[in-house]
Amino acid sequence: NSLDARTFFAARKAPLRYNIFGGSIGGPIRKDKTFFFGNFEGARRRDGQTFAGNLVPHPAEVRGDFSARRDVSVLDPLTRQPFPGNVIPANRIDPIGSALAALYPAPNISNNDITRAPVNNFLANVSDRLSQNSITARLDHLWNDNNRIAARFTYIVSYTTSQNVFPTAAADFRAQLQDNDNTSIVGSWVRNLRPNLINDLRLNYGLRSNVVQAAGNGSNYNEKLKLAGVDQALFPRINVTGLTSLGSGSHER
Repeated sequence: NSLDARTFFAARKAPLRYNIFGGSIGGPIRKDKTFFFGNFEGARRRDGQTFAGNLVPHPAEVRGDFSARRDVSVLDPLTRQPFPGNVIPANRIDPIGSALAALYPAPNISNNDITRAPVNNFLANVSDRLSQNSITARLDHLWNDNNRIAARFTYIVSYTTSQNVFPTAAADFRAQLQDNDNTSIVGSWVRNLRPNLINDLRLNYGLRSNVVQAAGNGSNYNEKLKLAGVDQALFPRINVTGLTSLGSGSHER
């Protein structure tokens, strides 16, 4: 972190931490016959990133008040005429839309101009987290002068959290959890058939699991919002022209 630099648009450096640790042990089980080896390595990382260029609504617009805007006229969808004063009456605002709009943070860029559409008015530092553990074990056995066998087992598990840019993780466009498991088993048999001919037989088995879930999974936001006809445990994907989206584009894969 001490040698890292602040990116151009960031007010301060994004956190950066790398911690890698582990150990290994090995030796004979039977002298000149059987040997073992074991290794463990752990990693704990915090990768800082700066997200600039986000577009969030002006605070008054979250309440339906567009009176400060000089570049837009808000029309009544029933009459196709502008709302008086460019303000949407409170009784005309859909409660679901109001609840979603409230999830946007307020702009945090000082040169935010409320008379026009939002332009790069929200910036945030985030720190993605990685926790990883790796285990390796190996056994070698000298059967006789012409035959050697070995087996190796490797298991790697990692958990990665992509941190939210907006305050509410479930409503964020990038926040997600990734669970990655890798298992590898290898067996080998080396046989000296003749002084000039060797046969190496290997068997490999691998199993990988990779699950990526949006932070909105299990948040029950659709139930709280009373959105009918969709999975109640998730958060919806909301795309608004001129604003950064709310919610993840993909919930599970």
